[in-house]
Amino acid sequence: MAKQQKKRSTALKLSDIKRRSKEIKTKDVYTFDDGKTLKYYPVFANTKIDELIEELKEKVEYIEEKGIEISDKMFNYYILFLCIKYFTDLEKIIPDTFEEQLALWEELYNSDYFIPFVENAFDPKQISKVFDRIVDILSSYYTINKIFMDAQKKFETLQLKNKEILGVLNQENNDAS
Repeated sequence: MAKQQKKRSTALKLSDIKRRSKEIKTKDVYTFDDGKTLKYYPVFANTKIDELIEELKEKVEYIEEKGIEISDKMFNYYILFLCIKYFTDLEKIIPDTFEEQLALWEELYNSDYFIPFVENAFDPKQISKVFDRIVDILSSYYTINKIFMDAQKKFETLQLKNKEILGVLNQENNDAS
């Protein structure tokens, strides 16, 4: 008679959560062609992604308020720059103001540190995780905004109809007097 194999439990355990959490807190080191190194998180923590998105939201509001034109390509580069800010040791030296960040991004880009790092160190799945979250938030925003706009149009239409009805009723009352 063949021995029955024990089924492994697939239930999520505290040890699973702790193991995954430890993975998220582990840093790797990327070495550039010139021998310089940069420590980074190969797995992006959701809390850090949330912080990145919050900063992106603030910067988008600032850009709109100041009337700054930014291309789609530059916007994507800016998101990748924020990934460097939130998922590498460069976080300590990256300034908070948009203009200073753009200046530093340009220096990183022109000094050939930006593209090699983004393309070779960061896992594309982690970058996709950030962009997917941004798209989800934007689509939710636009959906909610569309619902709001539709509701507002319906409300305005009802107001017009109510004014017409009230006008007819007022006219009837005036005619009856």
